[in-house]
Amino acid sequence: MHRLSRVNAQTKESTSVIPSKYLQELESWPTPAEAGRIIGITKQGMIKRLEEGRQRGVRTRQGWLVDPEVLTTPEGRRHP
Repeated sequence: MHRLSRVNAQTKESTSVIPSKYLQELESWPTPAEAGRIIGITKQGMIKRLEEGRQRGVRTRQGWLVDPEVLTTPEGRRHP
């Protein structure tokens, strides 16, 4: 059984979740490159936000996936 780590943006803590409940939802989550294009930053900038806990997402064995809900809020957008 595979596990994913969900990183809480506020506490920066990682917790394990069973993907069967979340897999269909995660399939629609953008990659850091896709999310970066949406908000106007680079892939590396998005990964940095995820690692610092400033952007919500999950880290999988293949890399990060970004929570699409935060991309539609002002907090998820690029700050000038």
